[in-house]
Order: sequence, then C-alpha cells, then structure tokens
Amino acid sequence: MSSELRSKLTTKDIVMASVLGVVCVAIRFIFMILGGIFPVAWFASHALDALFIGPVYMLIVAKTRHTGPIFIISLITGVIFTMASIYILISGIIAGFLAEICLRCGRFQKESWILLSYVIFSFGFIGDFYQLWVNKAAFLEYSANFGMNADYLAALDQLVSTSTILLIIASIAIGAIIGGLFGFKLMKKHFIKAGIAMGTK
Repeated sequence: MSSELRSKLTTKDIVMASVLGVVCVAIRFIFMILGGIFPVAWFASHALDALFIGPVYMLIVAKTRHTGPIFIISLITGVIFTMASIYILISGIIAGFLAEICLRCGRFQKESWILLSYVIFSFGFIGDFYQLWVNKAAFLEYSANFGMNADYLAALDQLVSTSTILLIIASIAIGAIIGGLFGFKLMKKHFIKAGIAMGTK
C-alpha cells in the first residue's frame, strides 16, 4: 500500500475489522469474567486487556489504514458491556474518537502516533470503574441489592482508594505500551514477512 490513504473502507477492510474486533471483545470478556470472581483481577483486567489486544490492534491499523474501524470497535465494545455499566459506553466512545484522531495525525504510519492511539484506546473500558470511584457507597449498595456476593463487595470496599485508582490508571498505560510495542514487533517479524500487513514508519 502506498503512503496515500484510501478514500473509503473496502468490504475486505470491514470484514477484517469485524473479525479482529470480535477478538478484542472476546479478550475483554474473558478478563471481565475473572474480574467478577476476584476483585483484584477486576482491577488488573484492563491492564491485561491492553497487553493481549496490542497485536490485534496493530494488525487492524495495518490492514485497514482508514478512519473508522477503531471507533466502531470501541463503540460496539461499549454497547456490549453496557450491561455492566453505561459509563463503559461513554468512555469507549471518547477513547475511540481520540484514538482515531491520533491515527489520522500519524497518517496510520508513524509508530509514535499509532502507539499513542492504542494507549488511549486501552482506556476505553475504564468507565467500568466510574461509579465505584465516584460514589463507592452507592455502588456497593446497588450491587448488594442485585445479589452480588457480600464477601466480594467487602473486598471491593477495602481495596478502593486513591492509590488504587492511580495504580489502575498507571497499569493500563504501562500494559498498553508493552502490548503496543509487542504488537509492532510481532507485526514486523511475522506479519510483514508473511505479506499479511504493511509496516509502519
């Protein structure tokens, strides 16, 4: 593919983005289930998402090189997980939009912009914690009324603090950087040699 951006998505692009988008959702769903069992796992889940989704994200960018797929994936992920919190949809929309802007600024080729876009994209799921951080008492009461395990809620009550919030934010950023860099490495080492994806500049 030349350095010029294509004017529109092709059917192949849409199919590729859809398939890889399902992979992203599946990865997030797996760690969300674990987080529903262990509070600590919930706090670490988004950092783990960022680690494992990195190569998938880079492949999506390399294969489509067009505005749209990343935002659509963020939007669909948010809609799917609205059952957990409406704020996931809000954070997903914001993160997806900003990630697309970064990709466009780097013309889908500059690694620094692509990596920044992935870090922002990785924060698209952070709305999951919004209610717990902003009004912990109301969140715990609401969850208890819906039959959530009392021991789980007690553990959440003890774990949530300002330092925990900062740790989660830092872990997502670090996980995204590592996952993104691994994605670049994997793409260059395997995808490009196999003729599957274009490189970045």
